[in-house]
Amino acid sequence: MSDPTVHNTGSGPPHELVASNGVNTQSANVFDNPNDEHEASGSSDIAMLSSELSNPYMSADDQLSDNDMAGYESNGSDIGFDLSKLEDFTAIEEDDFDLSKLEDFNAMADVGELDQEDMEAGLIVGPDESDESSSEDDHPELEDNFDMAVAQHHRTSKIARKGAVNQNSDSSSWFLLEDPAEPEIPSAAMGLRPNIVNNPNVRKIKVSGGLLAYAKKVTAELDSDDELIVSMKEQGYSDGQVSDRLRSEGRIQYNRKTINTRFQRIRFAQAKRVDDMLLEGYKEWQYEDDILLMKAKDLADAEIEDTIKRLRLKRFDKVSDYMHKLSPEAIFSSKACKERYIGLVNGTASIPIELDDNPQKRREELQAYQESREKARELAKKEKAEKDAAERLTAEAAKLVHAEKAAEAARKRQLNAEYKARREQEKAEKKLHGFKKADEIRKKRDEKAEHKKLAGSDPKGRSSATLLSIKTLDTITPATPDPRAALSLQQLKALCAAKSLSKEGRSKAEFVERLKAMDQKLTLAELKRMSALKGLNTSANKTNLIHQLAVREVDNIKKDAAAQDKAGPSTRSG
Repeated sequence: MSDPTVHNTGSGPPHELVASNGVNTQSANVFDNPNDEHEASGSSDIAMLSSELSNPYMSADDQLSDNDMAGYESNGSDIGFDLSKLEDFTAIEEDDFDLSKLEDFNAMADVGELDQEDMEAGLIVGPDESDESSSEDDHPELEDNFDMAVAQHHRTSKIARKGAVNQNSDSSSWFLLEDPAEPEIPSAAMGLRPNIVNNPNVRKIKVSGGLLAYAKKVTAELDSDDELIVSMKEQGYSDGQVSDRLRSEGRIQYNRKTINTRFQRIRFAQAKRVDDMLLEGYKEWQYEDDILLMKAKDLADAEIEDTIKRLRLKRFDKVSDYMHKLSPEAIFSSKACKERYIGLVNGTASIPIELDDNPQKRREELQAYQESREKARELAKKEKAEKDAAERLTAEAAKLVHAEKAAEAARKRQLNAEYKARREQEKAEKKLHGFKKADEIRKKRDEKAEHKKLAGSDPKGRSSATLLSIKTLDTITPATPDPRAALSLQQLKALCAAKSLSKEGRSKAEFVERLKAMDQKLTLAELKRMSALKGLNTSANKTNLIHQLAVREVDNIKKDAAAQDKAGPSTRSG
């Protein structure tokens, strides 16, 4: 069911009806001057309405001619509707319209001045499309309940009445025409979309981040918003950046899709103004402008020539495509099309066999040519196979040579590494041998010095181990009892503890064997060094050295015990 529309005429303010389904229908104004510019610009709307009014359910008398449509000025549907199926209506704020401001209205109503992308984005509400419905009968009884102004043409009023033919209106079906004295009903609360095209208060509507976008007239005189758009676009900023800048500064929130369109329209308006100034003599071409003109013309010609060259390179690609479109069986490449076309133009193209004077001869020649081409292909294939085989053998030989060289280089690297390792080992052994020899020399020198010292010392001050003669040492064998066996169990434990041995054991023999095992682990050089440090004879074998060291340990322990015994009574008496 179509939406209701009320047509308003004359100089009074237009009224708008809004259905509860959210669709706006705004009545247009019919001016006193039938030749007004607004009427001329609505020729396309008239053509559309003429097709809509051709309803098979209307009588022939009710159909409108082209002349009748000259007085029809409406953006809504003129066909009848059923108010019983409409839930609610509310009024939009009445537009403040004045014939003295006709120029501003024409500027906003002009299709060329409206931003098409704003209309698509929903910021500008255009004419609503509705279903057509009408009736053949006229209902004069509706005239009392249908209050409307008289249009310039009686057909216009008749069409409006026809729109209410099938209305089943009663007290429950109602609609509102806005009264300025009544309080405003906000359309947002009703879930409706306001028509902001002709609303002068749209410039005062605040939205988050700036002002609500509206169809602002584009002129050569730029305001601050348009100046910012032009400045940023000329500096190379993107549409999104310009839109964000406008929003951040609290300006009109143009959608980023409309920025470039408005910029181009501003440029067009500025250029048109310059054309008018040139025509009226307020501006003239300067010398600098002429220089820029010639340079710009050369650049434009160069770009056009480059474009033409690039298009010509794709000419026969298009030829191939169009041949296939014209005939699906014609499948020729761009190269074949180009060669054939050049042959046809130059007169060197071969004539089709069917059109030749001697078709049989042409067929024989074609067969011979095909056979020769087949032989040439076979020969080329054979040569290619031989060439590939030779290249493969050459590559394999090169790989073998490369592998041999790599193996030889690896072998040389291995030999060099082994030689270096052997040299390092020899140097280390030689250095170690020098250290050992120097140690032996130092030991011998120390032993000689010790012998000289012992030879010049007092024999009475020597211990029993020092006074052991060579003859006595010769009688000592591995079976000779260990002198440490004469020590007590506590003394043996203390001796083992001094040598970092275990103190666990119950018999003296166990501790003695433990001490003897430790002595056997010492080398001859170590035993001689220990004997020399203690002033003992070093010219003996290992068994003798161990025995005399054991005797010295026993003597030292006994001396310590005797010293403790002497100190004991004095300590007790004190």
